[in-house]
Amino acid sequence: MHGDQWYEALTNRDAVIKRWEGALREGVNSLGPDTPAGRRMAETLAFFEFVEGEVARMMERWRAHREKRFGSG
Repeated sequence: MHGDQWYEALTNRDAVIKRWEGALREGVNSLGPDTPAGRRMAETLAFFEFVEGEVARMMERWRAHREKRFGSG
């Protein structure tokens, strides 16, 4: 098993999340942000944006933790 396999799997999620975000933005724009469906899509979009930021911060903490525990090698 490659040492960075799980790290890579998490960091490569960006492409998938970006596709979802793009589709949700289109949905909000098509439906209108003030419609019930548009509001639901906007909330889902906000969730994906939140998760994206949280995972990015978590990966930064992981890199620091890994460096401290296992070194740069």
